[in-house]
Amino acid sequence: QQQAKKKLEDYNEELENMVNKRTEELTIAKERAESANTAKSQFLSNISHELITPLNPAIGYAQILMLDNNLSDAQKQYASEIYSSCNVLLNIITDLIELSRVETNTQIINHQILNPYDLAKNTIIAFKEKANFKSIALNSRCNSDNIPTVYGDAKLISKVLHLLTDNAIKFTKQGEVTIELAVTAQTNDSVTIRFSVEDTGPGINQALIDSIFYTFNQADNSNTREHGGMGIGLTLSKRLVEYMGGEIGVDLIKPHGSKFWFELCFKNPD
Repeated sequence: QQQAKKKLEDYNEELENMVNKRTEELTIAKERAESANTAKSQFLSNISHELITPLNPAIGYAQILMLDNNLSDAQKQYASEIYSSCNVLLNIITDLIELSRVETNTQIINHQILNPYDLAKNTIIAFKEKANFKSIALNSRCNSDNIPTVYGDAKLISKVLHLLTDNAIKFTKQGEVTIELAVTAQTNDSVTIRFSVEDTGPGINQALIDSIFYTFNQADNSNTREHGGMGIGLTLSKRLVEYMGGEIGVDLIKPHGSKFWFELCFKNPD
């Protein structure tokens, strides 16, 4: 009996040592992974800034050429294409910088008094020309009287709205894109507002919904060839919303279309 007891104690001790060793190994692996992720984000931020430096003068010179009356129409068209391409690249680099800031917790949230209705209205103004070019209606389903003034970061919220609206227009061939605001909860001290961007595009495969917010991923890789992009917009949207303490998701609209939404809880202005 004593031998059996001794064997059990030895076995328990050996098992405990194995668990402790495995826990230590997992802790070390976790620390290494976090360190590697931080280094990756820092490298991404550094190289993005280096890319912007030569890109800015290229954009400036392209603008000057576009205004040069001594150039032929063909030459001005070339300058216009250079300008447009540089701006597309600049937007991608800017998004990468934003993503790296969130991943390294260096993104600064600047709270100020803002009107969510104005942010939605300004987003529509910014994308009206792009929607018109594709013959898509860009609408607002917002009642300014129902949306209160709040205390939050207008720049980051506008960034998410722009990313979702740009994404909706990109994948919608016909129909409309609608931005909507709604109060979903309210107390004496705070208010929760849902921002949504609904489109009449092809929709999303139900089985792929969970993957669309992953970095550099699109629901269908064929979309990259047809529409372009790196699949970073939805990832950055998710990171920014969660960084602000909110929630983001997508609903399918039958028979076609989708509605991307995010909710943020704001403090009421003093």
